[in-house]
Amino acid sequence: MHLIITIVYVLLLVMLFVFYYRPHLASMGNSIMRKHVMLFLIPTEVIANVESIQRYLKS
Repeated sequence: MHLIITIVYVLLLVMLFVFYYRPHLASMGNSIMRKHVMLFLIPTEVIANVESIQRYLKS
């Protein structure tokens, strides 16, 4: 149960981050692609961390 709460909390943080920075990204123009790549990398890192946390809890 604790793990589910953690995942939901992290997802909310990522969503807030994306929505908060989207207007700034639009005004940046050319660097928008670089920033979007960063935003896509953050969730993949989070998912990898969640998997390692699950492995740690099971052991």
